[in-house]
Amino acid sequence: MNPEELEQLLIARLNALPTEENRLLYDLDYDERLVIETAKNLLVHNPFPLLPRLNAHRLTILAAFALAMADDEYAELDSFYNRLSDIFFANAPLDVHRQNEIRDFVEETCNQYGLRFLRNQNRLVRNTIWLHGGLPSRHWESFFKRVLMRVEESLENLDALLNLPTPRTIKRFFDLCGNSARTFLRDCIEMREALLQPDANTYSAEDFGVSQSFFDAFKQYLQNNKTQVHQPRSTLFFDERRLRVIELPQGNEIKPTQDWYAFRTNGKYLSRCRTELPKATIVFICKNEFRIKEKVPRPIETEHLFGNWNGYRCEWLNLENQHALTLTRGNDEFSETVS
Repeated sequence: MNPEELEQLLIARLNALPTEENRLLYDLDYDERLVIETAKNLLVHNPFPLLPRLNAHRLTILAAFALAMADDEYAELDSFYNRLSDIFFANAPLDVHRQNEIRDFVEETCNQYGLRFLRNQNRLVRNTIWLHGGLPSRHWESFFKRVLMRVEESLENLDALLNLPTPRTIKRFFDLCGNSARTFLRDCIEMREALLQPDANTYSAEDFGVSQSFFDAFKQYLQNNKTQVHQPRSTLFFDERRLRVIELPQGNEIKPTQDWYAFRTNGKYLSRCRTELPKATIVFICKNEFRIKEKVPRPIETEHLFGNWNGYRCEWLNLENQHALTLTRGNDEFSETVS
């Protein structure tokens, strides 16, 4: 694939994302080695000025920077531009003028393609590049082992897991990506739970919003690590008698980290990441600021929660004749399919 074809491929996959703003390059599925090698070849001969000569290859170069620098294990912050120079610019000195040019290139590219740029942080370029690099593929197995296979569905123990010996790249991913990283992790938890079921072969990467290569890598990990797969994992449970949500098997009450939670009437948790709610009566816990648009039968009176769950309410909703459950908050509307 030549550089022009690669750039068009990245643009097409970026435009296929469901959002048009604050997009992240790590959401795209592409050949990491091809992207880095293409960018090296584009930059190695007389790399400056970057523009306008490289205007037609913006995404390729930014993706290559992101991939390579997200995998940077250097502890010293001052090593960033030295590392960038070593990989892409044949060790050409990156003086202040050239650092500013790289900064402008990254910011303009983010603006042009609706990519996220961290405007209000120190070291904007470095952190933005790391943000778009996300989790490099060579760290996926460590992520599966140390985080995904051990994290609770509530994410309650995530910080504790990240404080254990964990590659710096994985910690940095969660530090920089914030809510985006946690949304990604919830999708991964949904993938984990689905692929551990007897019907695992009926699922695809698209069901969870992850790349095909990431999905395949996790399936292979499960095949290779059956001992860890069969270890008991924590899950959420709704204790109807005490009107509280607990983590099983520990039995500890959790603090809410989501806008809403859904449970079957037997207390079993319906993962937040699922795209569909069942046509049955469910226990629905949400923030008081949300309103339900449809007229849904409520066989049990609504309960307002207290303690850790102050500001949430608990509703029993009969969804047997519903096709969707729509939540409204001010002018915002969120719809969940019922099937």
